[in-house]
Amino acid sequence: MPEHTPKPRKRDTGEQGNPGEFATTARTEADVDLATDPHDPAVDWDHEDAGISWEYPTSDADSTFHENGTIADRVLLDGTVEHHDDDGTLTHVTLDDGSTIMINGDPDHPYVVHRRLAEFAYETHGLTPGEVVARFAELSPALATHDPDNADRVACAIAERMADDDLYEAEALCESAAQQHALSSWMQQHPQPPAPCMVAGARPATLDEARVMRDKLLQTLAEQCQDQSLPTGPGYIPVITIDGGRPSLSVDVCNVPDSMMRSRYDGNETLSPVGEELRARVETASGHAGVRVEAVDLESDLQRGIRRLRTHSQRLHEHLDAA
Repeated sequence: MPEHTPKPRKRDTGEQGNPGEFATTARTEADVDLATDPHDPAVDWDHEDAGISWEYPTSDADSTFHENGTIADRVLLDGTVEHHDDDGTLTHVTLDDGSTIMINGDPDHPYVVHRRLAEFAYETHGLTPGEVVARFAELSPALATHDPDNADRVACAIAERMADDDLYEAEALCESAAQQHALSSWMQQHPQPPAPCMVAGARPATLDEARVMRDKLLQTLAEQCQDQSLPTGPGYIPVITIDGGRPSLSVDVCNVPDSMMRSRYDGNETLSPVGEELRARVETASGHAGVRVEAVDLESDLQRGIRRLRTHSQRLHEHLDAA
């Protein structure tokens, strides 16, 4: 990674900011020229000030404070408002479209982790590769303990993208790491009982048998979500497929963001470690149901739509060629 001269930071100069949830010092004012076009290539942007809009309130007048001096509502440059209790706990966030994200002081919430990692991204300019890895492990102990090699690759990829001034990809990596951190942390707090030792069930011989197995599997997946062996965010859909006149069962896991499932540092070519664990949990749930599952597919709605469109197109061409 190219060497960079570190910029002076407020923690080095002794400048004080507002106490807050994230143990970072935030400015009370930001010098932003609203008449300047951010897309003008002739403008020389300072990453310290312009790169992460949420680090700085719009002005001291827009943000509010509790009587004890702690931040109450921190207004960010992108219109987001962070709401805090008088003890500094982040309770919820109001986005610029009016929607609300409940945080309730959860340090493993994706918003919280994303915010920390975005600040970390700009710190990488002044860190050695070893310090980058160590600092990332401090910010995301869930990823560092779940799969240290994956965590190290994410940290180094963020630093490399920042060194190349590829801010978009660095931001995408931070978002992906935050999503993976949240699910990894949840899984560490909610272990799944192992499946009973038993021989894998046979494939259904008829469509009626497949339907009975599908219903049993659907019930087991719902029970595992209820007892928190499986996360409730994704959807688990048993699917019957008939190939050569013989039915088989698989499970589609939907509503899981690509940023959570894929290892973005390698171009989304591989499934992330937390994605692999989620798939393994679904396979274990199938074992509890005594149902043989041929495959567990983790795809976003967009990926699934493209795959089905390609399959439909291929079948259509086959019929046209046969005619």
